Amino acid sequence: MNKIEMTFSTHLGEANQETINQWEMIASRRALVNLSNLLRTYHEYHLLVEQIDNADWNDLTAIRKVLLDVRTALYGEKMEQLIRLQHEYANQEIKKYLVDSHGEFKEVRVRATVKGISATDFLAWQTNSMTKVMTGSPEERRTYTIKDVFVAHPEHYATPVGFAVLETLGGIPTLVKLGRPETVPDIVSNARDTEITTHWHTGSIHMADGTLWGYGLMEYQDKDYGCDMVYHVFWPAMAPQIFFDDHARHLAVEHRNFILNATEWIQNKA
Repeated sequence: MNKIEMTFSTHLGEANQETINQWEMIASRRALVNLSNLLRTYHEYHLLVEQIDNADWNDLTAIRKVLLDVRTALYGEKMEQLIRLQHEYANQEIKKYLVDSHGEFKEVRVRATVKGISATDFLAWQTNSMTKVMTGSPEERRTYTIKDVFVAHPEHYATPVGFAVLETLGGIPTLVKLGRPETVPDIVSNARDTEITTHWHTGSIHMADGTLWGYGLMEYQDKDYGCDMVYHVFWPAMAPQIFFDDHARHLAVEHRNFILNATEWIQNKA
């Protein structure tokens, strides 16, 4: 595999691999606690609970394996039903933030400087993988969700049909539907770095009922050393600070692992 070096810049500070591992550990332990509490109410899941209880919660590699095993066992409708009440509660809270925000949004920005892989190659991997996750056959959706989406972040719980993901936002599992907006607020368009020319696109974030409650802006630039990637997410301005701090950590963990998966995919194609 190509030697990959990457650093992430966030409003929480610079993040190297050690910091990102710490952030992944925080999210992993939260996911273990959440799943353990939910699963204990169902006798048929007692073996999964035992697996969680017996894991070494201080070993990131061990936690990754347990979380992957549990989410694989619950893949699809089982997980969606397990998390349903939590993401319904999240929707209620987010709608309050929207009302309080009066149409204003606040930005989370994470910049990755990556040596060893180009933006063009990363986007080729992303297009292949996410197309399979979102629009592939049932078996393709399952395979690519497990190997790319679940591996990317411990709090990716499910990928429901319809360009959606169940992930933790603001500390609560939340169902997010992704879209492509025709127009975006000024805070989104003004965030564009016009020196980034390789690729960029905007996205919109919706609830299952269609309520629009956020935006994304993704920018990628090929460089001699590899690439720069800049991720912007815009949440309702009056959402609690955990939405912004947590998602900075989430984006760094997720894209560190995406980049590693992309590098392996490119190496295997060579």
